[in-house]
Amino acid sequence: MMGNSRRRAPVLAAAAIVAVVAAITPAPAYAYETSAYSHDAHPKALHEDWMAGLPDDLRLSELSLPGTHDSGASKFGGDITFTQSMGFSDQLAAGIRALDIRVGENGVCPLDIFHGIDCQFTPYGEVVADLVEFLDEHPSETIVTRVKNEHGNPSFAEVKALLEGHYYDGTDTDPELGDLRGKIVVYVEDFDPIGPFSWSDANLDIEDHFELDTERDLAVKWTEYVAPHLAEADRVADDPAGRIFITFTSAADGGFPYFYASGHSSPATDADQLLTGWTRGHIDSCKHDSKCLREYPSVNCFLGTCSVEFVGLNQLTMDYVRTTVRDRAGIVYSDFPGPGLIEAVIALNVPGRDLPDDGSPHDVVHVLQSALDRDELTPRQARLAARVIADLWGSGRGSGGWQDLAARSAVLPALTRLADAVDAVDALDALDA
Repeated sequence: MMGNSRRRAPVLAAAAIVAVVAAITPAPAYAYETSAYSHDAHPKALHEDWMAGLPDDLRLSELSLPGTHDSGASKFGGDITFTQSMGFSDQLAAGIRALDIRVGENGVCPLDIFHGIDCQFTPYGEVVADLVEFLDEHPSETIVTRVKNEHGNPSFAEVKALLEGHYYDGTDTDPELGDLRGKIVVYVEDFDPIGPFSWSDANLDIEDHFELDTERDLAVKWTEYVAPHLAEADRVADDPAGRIFITFTSAADGGFPYFYASGHSSPATDADQLLTGWTRGHIDSCKHDSKCLREYPSVNCFLGTCSVEFVGLNQLTMDYVRTTVRDRAGIVYSDFPGPGLIEAVIALNVPGRDLPDDGSPHDVVHVLQSALDRDELTPRQARLAARVIADLWGSGRGSGGWQDLAARSAVLPALTRLADAVDAVDALDALDA
């Protein structure tokens, strides 16, 4: 026994050293790039017209929209202030459809974008011009904006005048997409109303807890705020009250915004992940700490003990939306969203989103029937899929044409199954018209 103890002693000592080193102040792990996060100046993928295929009668409360928090904070103030790397036009081209526009003024910046007291040297008028130009070029789209009085005393009259003729000015606080296409939806905060919307509207359900004490509190933001709010938005997707869910995945104070978004040790898209200071394995400091999320991967294992690295809120959100959310996420505001996160939120709007654009009915039916066979469509998704296919049929999209008998005989059985599942007889009527 004594000999075995002596032989084990160096191994145990080495393991202890590994654990102590890993538990010291968090340090970089290794280069890691996720499609959920991007600190690049231009989009990696373009989604300029993704709303074109959505039915006109979808209401604002039914949409899932990727957004950017503090959309213009990218020019002045450094990492403690920066929340985005792309300009407004690039964000819209990437698929962003919800913007967080903070307006302010001081002696240097008369009417500009601000983050707190920091002027971003991006005139508000230029921002509105970018939005209007985008909608002129992509009239199928709509842009939801939060316009907040962020600093000083910016002129409300000028803020409104620059938007005149470009915003939705109806009376419905949960309008249909058909009424919003080509227009800007303006939710004002600390300003008089512009249109029917206000950030304090009763039908808004907003999660915006952002003040964290330490980097490890990233887990608190996720488990206590973001994930439950996304789950609730999905749970009541058919809520007749028309609640509009708005979830901010952003955080600050205890760490830089880029860190909470990415889990990185520096802002770059492909920067090293930050080690948490916890370990797993023979020496397990992670097991009994609720802030050490199971989603955090184990890395750099040695003698049965592994370091643990952070995963950012963008990655956590993207994975959750892809694997858990079935119907709706609502409006999701993020810092430095990458194409994967943007696409995950967009995809919630188009059940049967793999339907091909080439007009091949047999491919459409194959995708649709596979989803039905795997029980992957909720009733609401099935209704939307039926409407999308009906729209495709009616538009005659594709070189093969949707009106020929072969297409009809191929598509009708799948639509019949949908009608049986959700009583969507109107979808079949649309095909028979």
